[in-house]
Amino acid sequence: MKCNLELMKREIAAMLPAAHPDGGEATLLVTVKNISYLDRRSTGWILKRLACLHNIDLHAVKGNYGGMLGRERYLPVPLSRTVIFLPVAFKTNTITSPRRLGYVSLLEIAAVKKEKESALLILKSGLELHCSNSVKTIEKRCREGELLQKILLIEQMEDIKVPPLFQSGPPAGERVMEKDSGRGFAGMTAGFPLKSIKAFYLKVDPRFFKDPD
Repeated sequence: MKCNLELMKREIAAMLPAAHPDGGEATLLVTVKNISYLDRRSTGWILKRLACLHNIDLHAVKGNYGGMLGRERYLPVPLSRTVIFLPVAFKTNTITSPRRLGYVSLLEIAAVKKEKESALLILKSGLELHCSNSVKTIEKRCREGELLQKILLIEQMEDIKVPPLFQSGPPAGERVMEKDSGRGFAGMTAGFPLKSIKAFYLKVDPRFFKDPD
């Protein structure tokens, strides 16, 4: 079976490596409603196809964000600012060790519990996934995913054009905005006091100034 990924791309909660009954690699796609589909294509292929459907360059992601997160391997995969998949190694007897890597949506993780020498990942749908990674490793990857979300949000804010209110001139007694010097939104608002800039960001998205956990 080959799933229609274009229709499913916003409904996938997890991509789990599996063995196909006819032999070879396959992927168990789990939706946010806890419905599973066995796709005969590999997990790596599925991930690349989903990235393509979201217009994401995985090589660029590694080059642009690997340094920021301090790692070269096992990076979170952002398909959008809200949909970020975390790499997780799963326990399965039907797949060889190097091919047990799957991906879980950060948005769908409800809890992580400790088992003997590994972790139990619980999704919002109630599905429990047994992982080879430790709780500490899973929690670290969750934090990296959340950090990447914040980085993407900042980049999104910098791409927003200056609103007409700012273009018409600052309030009385405040400095005049500098002309765009090619530094994006940050450069265009450099002449405004922090209070004015913060007020605009809060209007766009209050989470921009949310204190880190």
